[in-house]
Amino acid sequence: MENIRQCLTIIATVALMQFQLSTCFEWSPSSPAEGTIIQACLVEKVSFPWAFSTAASETVINIEWHKVTETTDKMIATETGGFFFKTPVVPMTVGFLPDAGITLSNFTLNDLGTYRVTVNFKRSGSFFSQSRSAVLALPDAPIISGDRLVAHVQAEPVTDVITGERHIDLTCGTFLELGSRPVSVDWRLQEELLQLGEADDKIQSEVDDLRADVSSDVNDLQHKVSLREEADDTLASDLTDLQGKVSALEKRNTLEDKLASDVATLQEEQVQIKKKTSELEDLLKEVETKWTSAFEGLEENISKPVHRSCRAAGWIGFQASCYKLVKEKVSWSTAKVGGYHVDPTILKRV
Repeated sequence: MENIRQCLTIIATVALMQFQLSTCFEWSPSSPAEGTIIQACLVEKVSFPWAFSTAASETVINIEWHKVTETTDKMIATETGGFFFKTPVVPMTVGFLPDAGITLSNFTLNDLGTYRVTVNFKRSGSFFSQSRSAVLALPDAPIISGDRLVAHVQAEPVTDVITGERHIDLTCGTFLELGSRPVSVDWRLQEELLQLGEADDKIQSEVDDLRADVSSDVNDLQHKVSLREEADDTLASDLTDLQGKVSALEKRNTLEDKLASDVATLQEEQVQIKKKTSELEDLLKEVETKWTSAFEGLEENISKPVHRSCRAAGWIGFQASCYKLVKEKVSWSTAKVGGYHVDPTILKRV
């Protein structure tokens, strides 16, 4: 009887625990189910909209998000006490999305794979954890039939995170080669396509006209640039000639300055020469005066009676010699034959 009572107690306890678990922590219906594949292109911002609800007796301690592979388990972000923190193990941008969701931006091919969220909470003094995972993958490659993309409808409706509305998504795969501009996809009805084709033809015509105008403008601009280059060459040549003339003018100015300096020096020397000439003339006058005085004395002496030892006219005697004053300057040979010299034999003592 005691054993039956214990078994009933255990069954009741297990049932109560299962009832409490089922009425406490619970994932929201909009949360991605376990193993959900979320497709997104590399240029897009992808969301993992996990959400949950708890009972009043439960207290959330923290939430962790991990990037999981077969060999690694890296925590990429955590939320504790209302504060969200991103870890530096991944370079992409990670954002918080209530209640337990995250957003990923700027992710690369290396960031594709499995992501897991774990909610750690406390109830009645015990610690519990609830986890869910989802796989981030690229959409299927686009399928082309003829010149059109083949689209397909996603298997399940998608809930818009912002508006909460559920809608059907049309997808055509991933564009691996985006080209010079990002590729965008616009879904239209057949009538809209016809109107769009006519608009495209008109736009193409306008583009062609614009290209022709641009080509003409480019040609005009190239011609102007060519003329400008020729003008620049001519200006450079003129500038070189002008620089040569300026250099020659500077040399001429230097020569003129030197010539002016030489003229000033010559003028100063001329003044000195004039001064010395005047002094020399004064000296000559003084000498002439003295010689004149001397000549007058000699003439006076000549006019006196001839020394009896000197018989020739014009000769005067002094002591034992005879002298004659000649005012003309002649050579010795001329003096000998011109009457300036007298044979001493004719000078006899009386």
